Amino acid sequence: MEQWEIELIATVRELSRTKFAQRSAEIDREGRFPRENVDELLTLKVPAMALSREIGGLGISVAGQMRIMEEVAYGDGSTAVALNMHAIVAGFLESMPPFARRDAVLADMGRNGALICGPGSVPTGGLDSRQAGFKIHEDGDSLVINGRAGFASMSEGAKYALIGGSVDRGEGNEADVALTVPELSTPGITNLHNWDAMGLRGTASHDIVIENARIPKTEGLVIPAAMMRMVLQAQSQVISVQTQTRARGALGILAIWLGLAQAAFDFTL
Repeated sequence: MEQWEIELIATVRELSRTKFAQRSAEIDREGRFPRENVDELLTLKVPAMALSREIGGLGISVAGQMRIMEEVAYGDGSTAVALNMHAIVAGFLESMPPFARRDAVLADMGRNGALICGPGSVPTGGLDSRQAGFKIHEDGDSLVINGRAGFASMSEGAKYALIGGSVDRGEGNEADVALTVPELSTPGITNLHNWDAMGLRGTASHDIVIENARIPKTEGLVIPAAMMRMVLQAQSQVISVQTQTRARGALGILAIWLGLAQAAFDFTL
């Protein structure tokens, strides 16, 4: 790690073990989003740490990012989980092929501190994953989105959501895939504010419901099914910097549990 990374880790460590730790119980008891923690991390540009410097990020190393995730989790697990979700989605967006909307959102995150979430799992209380997700159809110059998905961690602090869905091509034809990055304030998009998991109530991992939200086609990316399949197959066979970067999200989850475990160990002894 470079010296600036070591200094940033030390700053986050001090912040987390004082202010974050002092607020943690209250945040969970009240079930509120840790806005003040996130704002202090934004001041340090931590949410943009993994984005490239070309778009205003810090370009931090994998080791540096994991140490920061560990330190944030030591003080407050909810803040760490929300931060990691933002990092996962931001990293995925940066790895996507360039298109105008992607580039604008990345610039907003890197230079202005905008945050993002990614609803893509079973809704709260649900068991059948087949009922989760979004359907998208084309209507003139628009992509029209409907559906519901859960675990949109960071949703109360996020400006954007990464929404992926299938595009029906008619009976007998394989569905294509569409990716969009709308603002959460877009008409038709609703945050249900229904997350209430003890110990992680502050993550804002709410369900997102979308009803006939219209997104300009120019702000989305529609990928033919055959092409998507070829890309995924090729990526699975290659170990590259890009695939290693996408692994940061999984490593971040491990770093969170490590930080929480260390905090519990220190508290116990």
